[in-house]
Amino acid sequence: MLQYFSDMERFLQVGVPTYFVTTSGYDFATAEGTDAVCSSAGCANNSLTQTIQYATRFPNVSFLAIPATSWVDDFLDWLNPTGRCCRTHRYGELSGQFCPSTSTAPGCVRCLNATRRPSEAEFRRFLPWFLRDRPTLECAKGGLGAYDTAVSMDENGTILASRFMAYQRPLRTSQEFTAALKAHRALAAEITAALRRVPGTAPDFRVFPYTVTYVYYEQYLTVVAEGLLTVALCVAPTFAVSFVLLGMDLRCSAASVVTIAMILLDTAGLMALWDIPYKRRGAHQPRGGCGDLGGIRVPSDGGVRAQPPPHTRGARSRGHHQHGQQGVGGSGADEPPRGGGVGVRQSAADPHLLLPPQLRHHCARSGARRRLSARPPQLRRAATAQHGGLRVRHGEHQIRHREHQIRHREHQIRHGGLRIRHGGHQSWHTEHQIGHTEHQIGHRGHQIGHRGH
Repeated sequence: MLQYFSDMERFLQVGVPTYFVTTSGYDFATAEGTDAVCSSAGCANNSLTQTIQYATRFPNVSFLAIPATSWVDDFLDWLNPTGRCCRTHRYGELSGQFCPSTSTAPGCVRCLNATRRPSEAEFRRFLPWFLRDRPTLECAKGGLGAYDTAVSMDENGTILASRFMAYQRPLRTSQEFTAALKAHRALAAEITAALRRVPGTAPDFRVFPYTVTYVYYEQYLTVVAEGLLTVALCVAPTFAVSFVLLGMDLRCSAASVVTIAMILLDTAGLMALWDIPYKRRGAHQPRGGCGDLGGIRVPSDGGVRAQPPPHTRGARSRGHHQHGQQGVGGSGADEPPRGGGVGVRQSAADPHLLLPPQLRHHCARSGARRRLSARPPQLRRAATAQHGGLRVRHGEHQIRHREHQIRHREHQIRHGGLRIRHGGHQSWHTEHQIGHTEHQIGHRGHQIGHRGH
């Protein structure tokens, strides 16, 4: 298909053929039915082929470049008695049968004696001949090859389905193909409404367009609405699961669902800012959105249950408490959509993403009460015993740490006593030096007196 589209863009001056298909329930044999379809003299102004021809005058809106070929108009021209196309054998073994235009048998006569519309019986009798007639130089209006597969009839000659082939203008982008599909469906709806007003038309009769590219683009006409509906339908069971897992707590469940909605909204906003089409992720994007929603719910519920108590101050302290309660396993999720849950758990560092204080306090208290109650009895007992052992080991560690602090204090006291004794010794030595100095002073005074004497 890629090579086909590339060659079409380079070489072709028209696009792919577009078929306007009629379903059963319409009688082409009646005069009113014929006039509402053909585009020759005497046909209705709003006939099927005439409406398509009007649309080709505005190719930028209708995306049609060439009007539709009409087997009804060619069939009426084939019946024209001025030509050699429709003839019958008058006598002989082949009496009443079709006489080809190349036959030179003397008993071949015209199907109609005058230029007029065929009756219903003549229409049903001559139409199979027209579809099997090979075009020749004598009669170029033969329907074999051009219309033999354009009309489907039953054994009684009732037309079950037919098609009228037009051509699109060259289309290059997916937006143009999608817009062409919308325009052709609107045109087919207008034709359907006009043909349903013809007497004898079934109420379920309709005309629908078809081309080879519709299978790739018709799913994108409703992908946004289906995606929103699918996500909305997934929110209800998500809320129910969160409500059960969070211990029948309505406010915590609502907070989890609101968090999920904000993550999806942020994702859609980033796709809009980065110009990422919604359909780039595949044709079944609504189903992928449900998977993303389920992937986000796991870390979101965990983040709500692990909310820190209200007395925890500081973003770092709240983050340490939250990861200490929830663990780091949830942060290493294996699906890209769950990466948004990391942002929810890191919301302690962003004041704009914090839960209200009252709701955070309520979720912290209820989460602490239900953290063990949500587990089976065997796991609860094992978790309780493990938690008790951890508390005992923590107490022993605190006792050993206290003993170390006491020994350190005793060492400091002994060191202080030594320093006091050392200070007393220094004081005694200083007094001894002072006495010795006074003795030297007295001796020096005695020597001075002796010299004076």
